[in-house]
Amino acid sequence: MAAERTNTQKLITLHVDGRLFEAAEKCRRGSPRSQWIRDAILEKLQREGIEIPDEAAFAPDRSGKGGPKPKKVVEMPPTQKVAEEHDGSPSVSERKKVKYPKKKGR
Repeated sequence: MAAERTNTQKLITLHVDGRLFEAAEKCRRGSPRSQWIRDAILEKLQREGIEIPDEAAFAPDRSGKGGPKPKKVVEMPPTQKVAEEHDGSPSVSERKKVKYPKKKGR
């Protein structure tokens, strides 16, 4: 659930120039954008002499808070067994081909 936050987290929404955005996208090299921005803010604050622990930039623990549900694995029996178990009829590959008479006029 992406909307769930810890009690200490605050949402920041901002607009940036396209050039700044593209430069940041290239620089982050595949790391999550939110984490990259948190790290950049932390780095700037620490350079300015503001004492803040590195843990302030950590993403919250998400274990047990959603995500994709595991898929059920269902083992299917071979088709011949299915046909025999249900109605005793032969499997599709064992059935004879039926020839239908041609329609008149074609």
